[in-house]
Amino acid sequence: MKRKRERRERSAGTLATRFEWMARAGYAACGLVYLSIGLTAGAVAFGLAEDPKGSRGVMMFIARQPLGELAVIALGAGLAAYALLNIAGAVNDPERRGATFSGILVRAADALTGAIYVALAVAALAIVVAPKGNGISGAAAWARGVLALPYGTTLLGLIGLALVAGSVYLLYRAWAEPFGNMLDRRSLSPNARWAISVAARAGTVVRAVIFGICGTFVIRAAAGAAPERVADVDDALALIGRAAFGPMLLVLAAGGFVAYGTYQLAKARYQRISEERSAGR
Repeated sequence: MKRKRERRERSAGTLATRFEWMARAGYAACGLVYLSIGLTAGAVAFGLAEDPKGSRGVMMFIARQPLGELAVIALGAGLAAYALLNIAGAVNDPERRGATFSGILVRAADALTGAIYVALAVAALAIVVAPKGNGISGAAAWARGVLALPYGTTLLGLIGLALVAGSVYLLYRAWAEPFGNMLDRRSLSPNARWAISVAARAGTVVRAVIFGICGTFVIRAAAGAAPERVADVDDALALIGRAAFGPMLLVLAAGGFVAYGTYQLAKARYQRISEERSAGR
């Protein structure tokens, strides 16, 4: 009996270690993607680049560099791990919110985030498999596929509504979430944890704005059965850049993405991780 117990404890310890590495890899991959999007948006704002790049554009750029395909594979694996964290959070309900309206909303947001990062992980694989990125579907092609399904218009509209609802939820999180609570207090000073929390709040606000823009365009596409009206992150950032005071707004958006990427990288290093609190948020 003692040996069996010891074997179970060793097995549990091994699983916990693997889970921790998966979580940290997911946070790191997510952080690198957000940092890259922010830096390219900043380059556009200062006239150093022509078009902002979303996550797929960033991964395609990385793939064109020396050993870039290996880097994209590693990034895709990290994004898949991040997706699993969010899906696990939706299923396991680590904060024990239950079946209340707010609890269902939070878990649905985790599930939606997981689905988005599954799509990004698949996109990373497609970039490596498809020669020079040919055949990689953009937002319009994805929307066209949804509209081709039975009740596709309704489904696309619900996806748009989910993105808008996610935007509202992100704004609430930016105001109410204690971002620094899960960071290791032994390794970080109070000032460092405060700075990371501020970065997380700023980045979450920018993510909320991007979610809202994308969701609004998806709803418009569903209403008109026009998949070409769908906007992704690239389009949302381009729209911000064309608005009044566009360069200044684009700098703010770029700063938010860089801030959120920094927060995710800080989580990869300093987050206290347990299987009971498995949500990627």
